[in-house]
Amino acid sequence: MPRPWFKTQDPNGNGKADEIPLTTDIQDSSLMGYLMNAFAYNPVGANNGNRSLLALNGDKVVTPVNTDAWKEGLKYIGSLYKEGLIDKAAFTQNAEALKAQGNDPKAVVLGSVPVLWPGIFVQLGSKDGRDKQYDAVPPLTGPEGKSYTGYNYPSSTGYTFMLTNKASKEAQVAAVKMLDYIYSEEGRRVAIMGPEGVGWSAPRPGDIALDDKTKVGYYRFTEDEHKKNISWDAMAQYNVTLNYRNEQAVPADIYSDSGLERRLYKETTEKYEGHEDKAQWFPQTSVWPDPSLSGELATLQTNLSSYVSQNQLAFITGSKNIDTDWDTYVKGLDSTGMTRYLEINQQAYDKYKSGSK
Repeated sequence: MPRPWFKTQDPNGNGKADEIPLTTDIQDSSLMGYLMNAFAYNPVGANNGNRSLLALNGDKVVTPVNTDAWKEGLKYIGSLYKEGLIDKAAFTQNAEALKAQGNDPKAVVLGSVPVLWPGIFVQLGSKDGRDKQYDAVPPLTGPEGKSYTGYNYPSSTGYTFMLTNKASKEAQVAAVKMLDYIYSEEGRRVAIMGPEGVGWSAPRPGDIALDDKTKVGYYRFTEDEHKKNISWDAMAQYNVTLNYRNEQAVPADIYSDSGLERRLYKETTEKYEGHEDKAQWFPQTSVWPDPSLSGELATLQTNLSSYVSQNQLAFITGSKNIDTDWDTYVKGLDSTGMTRYLEINQQAYDKYKSGSK
């Protein structure tokens, strides 16, 4: 079918040209990451969701945003925008505006939304079942066979647990004992789900695990089955292993309210496995630049991120001509500090690779 089918053939059947083929919001968007990864490895979101401009070519720290492959990716995204297949509001609207589009009471108008999960743009459990109309799309494959996805380092840089010298010795001991308990099998379940029999139970007859190769470990009560404020939930996620997640009892019906975990993991995450390119991934969460350069580095990163974002948007929307203005854009990267930015990160990466402290 031709590319504009969703826009022109009235798939919601209301006789109006109100369909929006693709949109997103500026807070949750994976639009650039998803589309660009068919052309060039896009490191945006590769480190706990944080924007990154860095990649690796062997042991050399590079940036993909000045490459010919990146240019071709921008051309493709710009062609979608020119045809009206990318909503103009995608680059300006907030999360509330996106959800208003997804929950439009007059009709289902959204065709696709490149975000982390459907609950961002549509109300789960909608009376008309519209939330069940969306399925995850696997990574795109570009004209040269490239088909990347971001690699999110399996650790957090949020530093949600910290002790300072302001804590008394008794408080320090109590805090460490608490954290030690959370790392135990029992403590992990209690902290995340609440007490047994209140927030979770042993497996029930007929329960199946999220991973069908794993023995069922527990059944977590739904929000309708337990009282509120019985656990710390995400705040207690210090030792959430893959096995802990996989042994949870989850219904086979991925579109049921309680089957969401299976929908997110088995029916979506697995489509992306194998597309991450760890060789190009810059381990930003493990590489620590010289502290004396932190101010300079932060300024460079802010200026470069802003420069790249503004120019990408200009190329996509057509306010800049990518064929005639690309070289100027690339030169502008250096004048904005890209050479120095790469230099600082290269020094830090070399130190990291050597094992120096």
